[in-house]
Amino acid sequence: MLFRSGYTAALRIGDDGVDLYETHGDADGRRFLRGGGERECKPAEPHSFRKVYYPSMRWIALLAVATASGQVLLNPPKDAGTLTVDVNVVGVYCSVRDKSGALVTGLKKEDFAVRDEGKKQAISYFSDEASTPLTVALLIDVSGSVAAFLEEEKAAAGRFFREVLQKGDQAMVIGFGSRVVVWKDMTQSIDELLAGLAEVKDMPPPPTAAWRGGTQLYSSVHLAGTRKLRRTPGRKAMILITDGVDSGSVVNRDAAIRAAQESDSIVYVIHYGSEALGEMEKLAEPTGGKVFSVAKDATLRKAFTTIGDELRHLYALGYALPEDAKPGQYRKLEVKTPKAQVRVRQGYFVHR
Repeated sequence: MLFRSGYTAALRIGDDGVDLYETHGDADGRRFLRGGGERECKPAEPHSFRKVYYPSMRWIALLAVATASGQVLLNPPKDAGTLTVDVNVVGVYCSVRDKSGALVTGLKKEDFAVRDEGKKQAISYFSDEASTPLTVALLIDVSGSVAAFLEEEKAAAGRFFREVLQKGDQAMVIGFGSRVVVWKDMTQSIDELLAGLAEVKDMPPPPTAAWRGGTQLYSSVHLAGTRKLRRTPGRKAMILITDGVDSGSVVNRDAAIRAAQESDSIVYVIHYGSEALGEMEKLAEPTGGKVFSVAKDATLRKAFTTIGDELRHLYALGYALPEDAKPGQYRKLEVKTPKAQVRVRQGYFVHR
């Protein structure tokens, strides 16, 4: 492949095929090759940086061996707010609410019971996670079906960034439609996140018959989990704003769930309309997340407030990986506490 100067490009080879992405370094346009054809890409602003992810080309995957992905495990504390890796510990983040729906705080290790494949586990690590850095991937549906709500979504997301993110926290902004675009990569700067939000807009597909099209909802979740969140320590969440319709992803819902679980990320969905609500519940609940149905800006603000409050009051538990665990195995997880409801991911994949 040949590219003009001022640009970089890369291939990522994985189980789902190969993705080509571009980064813009100046205001020139450029062409790139995909599947035997060229496609023009609109130039970026001078000195801007943006990644645009394109659907996988499975035939290229035959040229390389994919690297195996592994389980994301809880990191025992190195010091206040810092985590280090211990591959022998299974990590669990959970929220606890009472019968009225209010968050329950102040619980101790002794208040929790953890079962792995039905067998009770001894909790070796416990924290209320109040000081651990938070990482958020905001995924915004920019397809035509939700275009009418885009400005309200951006305004509510901006308030969330300003009100929830604290020193040491970081976030990123991803848009998905016929493409998956990183409008602002991971940063701790609120100003940069707001600037990224301001750029988010609909992305009409380029004029080519080879274009996959559709709304790549599951691909955006998979991308965020495998490439952005998997090796990031601390509390992690994906927040999707969407009508729930996926019609162009190169991965299915199960692959998206696995990517979220392996990155130890909680998936929250802010959902418009009544279509695909059940599909979004099936996406969020296995990760310990929830779906919020919204119809107007006031409800949208409330959803963001609820998510932010929950992320600030997560409990973190860790226990020794059971001896009978096999590499790549999916193991069911259950966490309970008396007289309260625990929301937690339903299982995890054992590190390969």
